[in-house]
Amino acid sequence: METRYPIRKADGKDFAGPDEILALLRNERHGQWLAGNNGMWHGGIHISRESAPLAVISAESAEGAVPLQCIAQGEIVAWRLQQDYHQQPYGEAAEGEEAINLKYSSAFVLVRSVHKPDENPATWLTFYTLYMHLAPLSCFPKMMVYEVTREGEGLSKRRYSGTETSGQEAPPSFGALSAGQKVIVEQEMMFLVPQRHRGRDGQRLPDAPFQFGLARNIKDGAPSGEKFWTSVMPRFVAPAGEKYAYLPDWMDKAVQNGTMDAVVVPPQPIAIRAGDAIGFLAQDDTPVTGGAVQSDWFMHIEVLSNDANMPAFLSNPGHLTKGTMYIEVQGGQPLYRCEEKDSKKIFTPLENTSDAEAGKLLRRDDAKPWKDEAGISCYLIKPETWIKQDGIKEIIQHDLKALRFTPLEQEPAKDFQQSLGEPWLSKAFNFISGAVHPERALESQELSEYYSQIAKVLDANGDGKISATELKLYRTAVLQGLRHNNEEVEMLLRRLIVKHESEWYGKSAHPRWQTLLGSLPKAGQDYAKIWIDNHEWMSQVPALAKDEAVWHFHPVEFIKTITSIEKYIITVELVEKLLGHNKPWFTGKRGGKIFAAKFKDSYPNAYEYNKSDFVAALNSTMSEFGISGPYHKAHFLSQCLHESAHFDTTLEFGNGEGYNPGAHVDAYKNENRVMGDGPKYRGRGLIQLTWKKNYRLYSEFSGEDVVSNPENVAGNIQLAIKTACWFWRYNGGIAIKYNAKGDINILVDNEPQNVRLISKAVNGGTNGLNERIACFNEIKREWNLK
Repeated sequence: METRYPIRKADGKDFAGPDEILALLRNERHGQWLAGNNGMWHGGIHISRESAPLAVISAESAEGAVPLQCIAQGEIVAWRLQQDYHQQPYGEAAEGEEAINLKYSSAFVLVRSVHKPDENPATWLTFYTLYMHLAPLSCFPKMMVYEVTREGEGLSKRRYSGTETSGQEAPPSFGALSAGQKVIVEQEMMFLVPQRHRGRDGQRLPDAPFQFGLARNIKDGAPSGEKFWTSVMPRFVAPAGEKYAYLPDWMDKAVQNGTMDAVVVPPQPIAIRAGDAIGFLAQDDTPVTGGAVQSDWFMHIEVLSNDANMPAFLSNPGHLTKGTMYIEVQGGQPLYRCEEKDSKKIFTPLENTSDAEAGKLLRRDDAKPWKDEAGISCYLIKPETWIKQDGIKEIIQHDLKALRFTPLEQEPAKDFQQSLGEPWLSKAFNFISGAVHPERALESQELSEYYSQIAKVLDANGDGKISATELKLYRTAVLQGLRHNNEEVEMLLRRLIVKHESEWYGKSAHPRWQTLLGSLPKAGQDYAKIWIDNHEWMSQVPALAKDEAVWHFHPVEFIKTITSIEKYIITVELVEKLLGHNKPWFTGKRGGKIFAAKFKDSYPNAYEYNKSDFVAALNSTMSEFGISGPYHKAHFLSQCLHESAHFDTTLEFGNGEGYNPGAHVDAYKNENRVMGDGPKYRGRGLIQLTWKKNYRLYSEFSGEDVVSNPENVAGNIQLAIKTACWFWRYNGGIAIKYNAKGDINILVDNEPQNVRLISKAVNGGTNGLNERIACFNEIKREWNLK
């Protein structure tokens, strides 16, 4: 499954990993995982300007705003849009004074995702991501829509670079618009256009200033495609109304639905990809002393599931073996110091692993795995300290239970004000008390005792319940326990999966709100009732419309674990930078006009394949085959780019006659034994699967018959990617060195900088070596690899 983190950096780029994001979340003041500052249950996280300072948009200053993004690919199954903020009075105005009006947003979007790591349904999990408190439409600027007039037929489209300045010569043209075509214009600028005619004196007329607009085409009612400049002179274009700008694509479609301030369940869900814009932070006002109002901007994010496959899903019921691997350090195992001598690694024994190190979890690739000549894997578990394979336990990412994800079920919540006094909390603290291993270092012993004591005092009378009195006495300790800054405790808290009633089900008349409402002054009570009613949505979404508990996951911790794509991501932007252009891929044009025409006709499902869908499939399949380390990915991408003629073809340009028996010395041993086998089994896929033998081996591996249907490898992008990944892990050209047995990952592990070696394993020689090296080095620069 393709995933992203909810926030991006100020430059719009993705964070490289979760650590920076989790550090930002620690500073969120209002909504923390499992408990809010109001001392009540909180099944999600908050993102505010503290974590995403540029995620605020306004009609006056939209340029540069960075939206929060969808964390998992899926489909939008419900939403609620607002034209403007709720503005709700708080209390009654004093005589001669205006009432306090507080702004907030109850706009949300709900995305349904299905995690399918394997074809076995037992390994699947359906979950939902809720993005609550979206900025309303009034925060977005509106832009003019223009329609090309009959006189404007053939109006030039001019290239946009982002560096244009008013008064410069008009950018070069690259295409044209047709009469009746609509475009949206987000800004206008004056450019100089050379004149074709000369004056009476025969001299060339000076360049004339004309008004241009920065435009995008409109498709299905939404902005589409790349930006370009075009003339907005009245002769050529006519105004055709206004349209909101900077709207996420899904929201633009929702606006067309026309329903505001109500829950919408579309008859056809809207597909959304991980990384697609979700929306911007909404303003939220709270009253403070002296009649003042304090404003903040934030969004609440939850990951929840009512899938009956939970919690069996956590134990890897499909016994999957492909994916990201983690290592767990075992106690009492030898450690080593490593030194480089004459390009060889020399290991010197140190002490054994201490109690404090036992149980430490690391992502295997982060431990820089390296195999010696005997094939024994070694791992770097802390600076200058290595452990060998006998001293660790490998855990596949699909075994979330072994990675300490722990399900806790809560009895029906009868009173949300007492939600931190529910039995799940004692279970959580008892779990943490044991999981931090009290036999370890002094700090761990103290933490174990600390959590054990909280669990005991919360149920001082031993009746298995936490009374309101007990909770009142120890509420501060509870909040501190749920926000401990010990690294291991933080991780364990984030890996708690709690089945709990949702605050989004049931309006203010529901029994679970009555104690809370009764404890408030009348002004607060009146305000809270309307607030709860405005935010309720779950009862109106059929898939979640039961008044029952649902599983809640920490959005960042869960997403980073179920995906193998968490640090070094192949993106459309990265590939386009490597290619040096943003033209369509898989056109066949590098093979010449005749080849390109045949490629388009023969492989319509591969021709100009959608770039975003392609990189999503590439990342997913690489993860499936364990091509997950940064150097694995960098080598694989650089080799695929060269072998596929810069992602231009899935079919070898040559006709394959040279692979026929009698034409090639290796034809017979590679099972090309009949005339015509050469063209039939010529190179296809991203790493040009060649020879009948290799088509047969892949068929035996996958169960998909590509011997009888070799054209499928070129015509089906998914298959073009899969055959390349299979070749990389099982059929590479070097078998003896490092006992690789065809697994190019092993070659990369031992010689991560050796492009010549990897190229030989892929291609059998050094064809195109300079290009492969240049591409590999550019990827390293982009990913900050050494």
